Amino acid sequence: MTGANTDVPAVRMREIAKRFGAVEAVRDATLEVVTGEIHALVGENGAGKSTPMRILAGLSAPDAGPLEVNGRAANGRTAAHAPAAGVALVHPPSAPVPPPPDTRTALLRPTPPPA
Repeated sequence: MTGANTDVPAVRMREIAKRFGAVEAVRDATLEVVTGEIHALVGENGAGKSTPMRILAGLSAPDAGPLEVNGRAANGRTAAHAPAAGVALVHPPSAPVPPPPDTRTALLRPTPPPA
């Protein structure tokens, strides 16, 4: 990304917490992502991987912890604010997807073979 300020993380979540009734979905989660980095949240089903991403995308509000996008406070923002901040959440397909036949598959759309 040209002109990006690499001194300020693109995303910073500190000690994020989220409960759904009696269920503690996320406790003290911290994530910092610098422009150009790739991160993965890995865990079993129900481990709370999607909850921080839903918070980042404005689909859920954290019960605790500050959230920043590009150095600006993002707590209280909704999903309508996310695109303007450069945040998009790509939901996984609801049905299992067979493994791609080769590396020409991108974004689950077939691409023409090289000439």
